[in-house]
Amino acid sequence: MKINIEQISQSFLKRLEQDEFSAQAIIASPNDKDSFKIAVRKIRQQTGLRYSKEIIKRALNGSEKPPKISPEVAIFIDWLKNQRRRRWILEADDTQQNEKLLAKDLMEFSQGKSTDFIVWNCLTFEWEQDLPGKYPVCKVKSEPETSIVLFNLPRIQKMTTELAKIGDPEIIVMIPSTEATSERVWRYAQTREERETIVDEAVDKLNQALPKPITCLVSKPNCRKS
Repeated sequence: MKINIEQISQSFLKRLEQDEFSAQAIIASPNDKDSFKIAVRKIRQQTGLRYSKEIIKRALNGSEKPPKISPEVAIFIDWLKNQRRRRWILEADDTQQNEKLLAKDLMEFSQGKSTDFIVWNCLTFEWEQDLPGKYPVCKVKSEPETSIVLFNLPRIQKMTTELAKIGDPEIIVMIPSTEATSERVWRYAQTREERETIVDEAVDKLNQALPKPITCLVSKPNCRKS
């Protein structure tokens, strides 16, 4: 089978390069005697099964449809890809479902829909030695100097700057309260009241250190920010 290079979706070829594959080598892998089905299989194998059969079929037929997004959102997505390259979005799947959902959310955000951009900041744990065969006892602490959010603040601020080009971002730092209240998971040396106070302290300390429009809240089970 001979693949018509001019017919192949240009967005798919660009995606191959962005995912650090050689588009020329991938497309050249099938030979003239291969059926369309075998050609799809070879390309899929050459790309480590990264793309589904349906995606490759549409690309070879030139029928792959790019999502309907504005130029501004497209520029932002390209910027995201350049930050992480191959794993530019976590939990990527062959159907690109997560990418499509992200593009949809970004389009709605650019059109004024209220959107929270959430960043997680875990608490600090201090472990105490216990008897052999038992889970260790732990203490939770609110130490801003070990905050992963403050460590990555320059990157978060850069992300905020880029998001501000397409909308009005609200960056929310969430502290998971479950880390301090899950008695079935951890053995705590502190009372529940002490631990809840520490969570509140962590929120207060981060809010003092974070520049606007980044704010910190506590995440509680079955609760949503209104």
